[in-house]
Amino acid sequence: MLWVAIALFIVVDALVIALVLRKVGLGRAGPGGASLTGLAQFTSVAAEETRNYMGANYGGDPASLPGVLQGLVDRLAARASEQGLALDRQTLKQFAALSVISLQSAKAHDVRTAIASVR
Repeated sequence: MLWVAIALFIVVDALVIALVLRKVGLGRAGPGGASLTGLAQFTSVAAEETRNYMGANYGGDPASLPGVLQGLVDRLAARASEQGLALDRQTLKQFAALSVISLQSAKAHDVRTAIASVR
């Protein structure tokens, strides 16, 4: 039952991100000329990857969070590149932080502190 709730949360999160991107004026083309559909697909895949990555690499110690988030941002950058999206590091850092916070993989304060040290 928990997995159904998590899957539903990820889908809703992806839809909310897509709606926000549309609302702020990305329209048909987003960063790097990507379509809104491409961005929505990226957010869906990246949210699932974030959940898996955090589950495998983060044990709850806030001291290890900067390194874990660095690895996550690197993975998301590779995933965006594979999908032909030219997303800058700041956008990927924000996406990673929001995903980790929304999945409740770590405390929001710890994530905000740790993401500041990610390059």
